[in-house]
Amino acid sequence: MVKVLIIMADYGHDPTGQHPCHWHDSRVSPPLRPLLIPPVSTTHTRIHLHSLLRPKAASLPHLTTTKPLHYRICVTNRKANLCHAPTEVAVPYHAFKDAAFDVNFATETGKTPRCDSRMLEGLSQKLLVRTPISSFRFTTHLACRQSALDSGLLLPSNDLSTRADLATARQGAAASVMKLYESMMESAEMQQPLSWTAPGFSLDEFDVVHIPGGHDKDVRQLMDNAVVQKLFADYFPKTKKPGKKVVGAICHGPLVLCNAKGDDGNSVLYHCTTTALPACFESVAFHGTRLFLGDYYKTYGAGSENVETSMKKVLKDPSQFKSSWVPNRPFVIEDTEYNYISARFPPDAAKYSEMMVNLAHLVQSYESDESRTQ
Repeated sequence: MVKVLIIMADYGHDPTGQHPCHWHDSRVSPPLRPLLIPPVSTTHTRIHLHSLLRPKAASLPHLTTTKPLHYRICVTNRKANLCHAPTEVAVPYHAFKDAAFDVNFATETGKTPRCDSRMLEGLSQKLLVRTPISSFRFTTHLACRQSALDSGLLLPSNDLSTRADLATARQGAAASVMKLYESMMESAEMQQPLSWTAPGFSLDEFDVVHIPGGHDKDVRQLMDNAVVQKLFADYFPKTKKPGKKVVGAICHGPLVLCNAKGDDGNSVLYHCTTTALPACFESVAFHGTRLFLGDYYKTYGAGSENVETSMKKVLKDPSQFKSSWVPNRPFVIEDTEYNYISARFPPDAAKYSEMMVNLAHLVQSYESDESRTQ
């Protein structure tokens, strides 16, 4: 039986040690008092977007101007777990289970991980999925639509460039992804994850390792951890064809491999063809949601380089990084030299999972002296 490991972060807080109050300023006249979003459960926080953009005078007695209004918003809620994107975990998990693979999870402490609550519940889900497109300028429409695509809660349409309301695409994906996620969270393997810092832990006992991504700071526990980097520095060379080991990563997940260095000082991806979150997707999503979500879409904070830039720096040739700007067509890359598969973002998860399962079956059929024909 093929043995699979899904390696994850298990933080429920900001690994930088900071709990920032994200201030979002714009020029206003007259000065406005800050609007604070208190640190309470997101499921009980309600803010109507149209009220933020066009507030009624009766609700703001301290304002007398009739000019367009802007708010200075502070988001102080850091209680929610903001780890991996649920689609990037749940979809591959169920694909592996359907293929009768033995699936395991591993986190740093052996604590059951939780995926990004902003993509599953509360204010941010309402903002990203339920806000009418007509409330936004076109550029913000693209960003918020991309955010919903990123969360896996919105099905891609055939025409990203229209202003049409997305009401017809709001239901099916959200229901299906959340159902898969809930089923996964109830599984025995999720309730009893392994610890990748436990003495004697090794990736060698697994045939397939899947690395999900995520946007906010908590995923840095996985990306920046020296133990994880050493694990993949030892394991990834064993994926060289015709080896029987397989590694896959989605979105921010390839950064884990990007940071894993071999004995020669180069990233384990140095000779690989790969993809990851495209810079254009990341920038549009960040700038389009910054007013409400702060630097949520920048894993290393506002002003940090894009994932694509980080990836290109560690490759022998930047052209080894492959990408597509078409969000509604799955784009998944399989390297020709290593059993390594990568994808851009959550909407690629289904195709990615299919290719991972097929490759796992294929490499298990290799004889020890057999090379894969290309």
